[in-house]
Parts: sequence; structure tokens; C-alpha cells
Amino acid sequence: MLSDSRLYKLHRKPCEKIQVLSDRDGLYVRISVKGAVTFFMRYRFDGKAQQMMLGSYPAMSLKQARARNLHFRGLMQAGQDPRISQRLERESAYGCPTFEALAHIWYEKYARKQLKNHKANLASLELYIFPRFGALPADKITTHHWLDALESVTARSPSQAGSC
Repeated sequence: MLSDSRLYKLHRKPCEKIQVLSDRDGLYVRISVKGAVTFFMRYRFDGKAQQMMLGSYPAMSLKQARARNLHFRGLMQAGQDPRISQRLERESAYGCPTFEALAHIWYEKYARKQLKNHKANLASLELYIFPRFGALPADKITTHHWLDALESVTARSPSQAGSC
């Protein structure tokens, strides 16, 4: 079982390899080689083993992490996927859907019906764009975000830059 004092001692303390320490009810922490402490939740949904990041210590206390874990477990009991619930909570906190959510709506309503290469377009977005700013609120994405992303794609794979 974890304690605040143990997390405090481990925080920012470099170690040789990544450590994983379990708490209870599927809650655990991962400690990086640089000493970053991150809370995770293990669970099964639709018969598949999953894990989800809850937050980082000290911004999130052990007490808060346990409460979030129980919150998401309660949602699971009601038949909701915790990852989707977490994403919806994040979107409602921002007051705007994420770029990734809007891109999936665009894909379903337009691209799938109108574009011949719709699968390649979606794959390019998932591979190159979503990791960079897919979780950002759509109204916060600037031209600089796009230029940085496209320059990165062009540097790695020039032929893919036109697909993004």
C-alpha cells in the first residue's frame, strides 16, 4: 500500500530503471528514471485489460488519485468506459471539443462518404497529427501548431505531408 510520505521520498529521486508500485483497487504509480511519479489505473472493460493515466504527483495527491480511481470504477459498474468518460470530462472542462474528436466527426460524416482515400487520411492523422495536438481544444490550435506539425511530418516522411 502506498503512502504520501513514500511518494514524497520517491518524487524527483533518480533511479536506474522504471519502478511500478501498486496501491489498491487497480491503482498504481509508475516512477520514471528521473523520478517523475505518475498515477495509473488498471481495469478490464469489455473483457480487455486496459490502463489509464490519472495524473501526476504532486499535482494530484494520493488521496485524489484514490478518489478518481473509485469514481472511474463506479462509472465502469454503470457500463461506461473510463477512458471515454475521462475524455468527455476533459472536453467539458475546456468548454470545447478536442481536435481529435472533431476530426473523427469529420471522418464519419464527410470523408468516409466523399473521399476515395479516406482510410489513408485517417491513418495519417492518427500517426502524425493526433499525437501532437489531438487532445488540445480545437479552438486553441493555432497556425503555429499546424506549421510545426507539418514541418515535422515533412522532415520524417515528405510524401506524407500532403496527406495530413
